[in-house]
Amino acid sequence: MNNKVKIKSEINYSSFSIILIGGIVVLCLGIFSFLKLSENNIGIYSGIILSLIGAYFIYKALIFDTLEITDKKLIVKSIFGKTKKEINIDEFISYNEIEKHYNTKYSNVVNWDLTLFTKTSKYIISSTNYKNYTKLKKQLTEKLSRNICSEKKWNRNNGLG
Repeated sequence: MNNKVKIKSEINYSSFSIILIGGIVVLCLGIFSFLKLSENNIGIYSGIILSLIGAYFIYKALIFDTLEITDKKLIVKSIFGKTKKEINIDEFISYNEIEKHYNTKYSNVVNWDLTLFTKTSKYIISSTNYKNYTKLKKQLTEKLSRNICSEKKWNRNNGLG
């Protein structure tokens, strides 16, 4: 049994930084609003809401997944290196890949979400989080069939098909 790591995920630090720095800035704005504008209810409520949003984004950055793929397992770790879960690659039965478009005034951004299905659960990998998304996808899906039904269902539920 060979457990040597074949591929490690490469974190897209721009996405990670936006989440972390955005969370810190919004948390600071919330605290400032709560402390400086506490003479009226709007300052108190906006301070609480901004603080909660900022704390949520900091939390999302701290639970960010890093991935390692071996011959037998997908190992999900925290950014601090602690193993969160291990999924046997043989447990994956199918996958889908959803193309998502985000149109802004200046650009059209396309991201991909890869969903790996087991009999009882699913695991989602987003191209926004990993620079080597295509390598991760290729390694994880090479022996799986594409779940076209789930893609059509996702498109239907999101008004795209």
